[in-house]
Amino acid sequence: MFPSSQQGHGIGTWVTEITRDFAFEELKLHRLELNVYSFNPRAEKVYLKAGFKREGIRRDAIMDENNYADDILMAILESDWRKMK
Repeated sequence: MFPSSQQGHGIGTWVTEITRDFAFEELKLHRLELNVYSFNPRAEKVYLKAGFKREGIRRDAIMDENNYADDILMAILESDWRKMK
C-alpha cells in the first residue's frame, strides 16, 4: 500500500497494467489471477479498471484487526485482454 501522500496519482493503475501486459505479451500466459481483500476497495477498483473480473468470494476469510474480511478472487483471460487492446 502506498503512503496516503502518494495515492491518487495513478501509480497502482500503471503498475497493474504493466504487469498485466507483461504477463500476456512476454510470458504468453492464458490467465492471470489475483486476490484482493474487501477492506481494500481502492485496489479492487484498480483491478476492475485493468480488466480483471470478480470470479469468487471467500467470505470472512481473513481477520482485519477485530473484523472479518472477504478474500476476493479476480482474473483476466488473454482473450479479454486482447479485446481491450
